[in-house]
Amino acid sequence: MAKHCDEGTVLQAKRFYADIDEAIRTASGRVIQGSQTSYKFNLETDFSQIANMPKSTLKANLPKGWSYYEHNGFVHIKDSSGITRVRIDPPDSVTPYNHYHLYNANKQPLDINGNIVDKNSPDAHIPYNVN
Repeated sequence: MAKHCDEGTVLQAKRFYADIDEAIRTASGRVIQGSQTSYKFNLETDFSQIANMPKSTLKANLPKGWSYYEHNGFVHIKDSSGITRVRIDPPDSVTPYNHYHLYNANKQPLDINGNIVDKNSPDAHIPYNVN
């Protein structure tokens, strides 16, 4: 037999779950709402998420103090120190597909897992699947 809760108990439970939800968001990065998808995302650590994230979603959800620049199909996302951390490029003669580059705070190129790689390595040219 199901028990019924009074209105006060229901309200208390809703607040409890809202507090848990907020704690999860704070601990693991923001939850970003895309047009069709929700992203759990932290631009400084969740590098693979970028591959399927629209530019508008990236731009709207940058970490505090970061900036977004777009010109002629290229995107540069810079941290609060002005260091480029993400660069999205259109296809070119060497990399014939949309791709992005990741950089750490020391301007070193990273692969999709956050490992330092050579700038000319295929691992430094990560496919970007969004137009």
